Amino acid sequence: MTDAITKAMNDAIAKKKKAKAKQKRIDEEHEAKHIADEVAKAKQIVDEAIEAKRVADEAVEAKQVTDEVAKAKWVADEATEARRIADEVKRIADEKAAVDKVKLVAGLLGVTRKGAQAREGDREVMHSVSASGSLFTRMLILLSE
Repeated sequence: MTDAITKAMNDAIAKKKKAKAKQKRIDEEHEAKHIADEVAKAKQIVDEAIEAKRVADEAVEAKQVTDEVAKAKWVADEATEARRIADEVKRIADEKAAVDKVKLVAGLLGVTRKGAQAREGDREVMHSVSASGSLFTRMLILLSE
């Protein structure tokens, strides 16, 4: 019977070793799963950081575009103002040319002041320069004899 007891004890020791090995394998699998979960979390954090950087880069690019648009608008506004000034200068130059022309005609006809009268052949001519707002016109009013 001692052989049976020894065999039973050896079987019990073998079972205990098997159970211990199985538990060790289960613990290692659990640890491996835990490590895999931690790696997955880290990967998710990295992915979120990459996405955040992409969004930040797009925001920087959008800011640059906005700044360029604002600068272009400023340039366009300056060009519009320069065009307005150039148009005003041209208008004034045209008015001055018209006044100079009237003065020249009046001078050639011997008219030296507004509303002056002169004789041209058989007709009496009244020369008048009228300033209406900013538009200068020359009027020749022919008076019958």
